[in-house]
Order: sequence, then structure tokens, then C-alpha cells
Amino acid sequence: MHNLTKGPEVYGGVRYDWHVFRNSDMESGAFAMWDLPFSLVLDTALLPVTAMFELIRWLTGWPPPHDFQN
Repeated sequence: MHNLTKGPEVYGGVRYDWHVFRNSDMESGAFAMWDLPFSLVLDTALLPVTAMFELIRWLTGWPPPHDFQN
């Protein structure tokens, strides 16, 4: 869901889960690892949509990529 609301990126849900796992406390990291396979499946299903947004971003520079800091 994070990938669709914060600006689509190719495999953005997997990237976000990995970021949370590496930079959070034990409870948040455990949830991120539990969520990772589901994010992988959904990100793969949404790959045509996110790839289109990445192409638009690459060609125009808009919207800027998400930095996971917010």
C-alpha cells in the first residue's frame, strides 16, 4: 500500500519492507519480514503500472523518487 500512496516505484513495497527491517526495532522489523512475501507478490502484480510511472519519472523527472525518510 505504501508503494501506491507515496509514489509508485518498481518493487517499492519490497524496498520499504527491507528498509524497515534494517533500520527499525525488533517488532517493526519482524512485521516487515512477515509482510515481505506479500509485498513481493503484489509488487510483481503491479509491475506494469509501476514500470510506467518509473518511465515517466525517468523521462520527465516528476515526481521525485521517495527517500523513505518521511
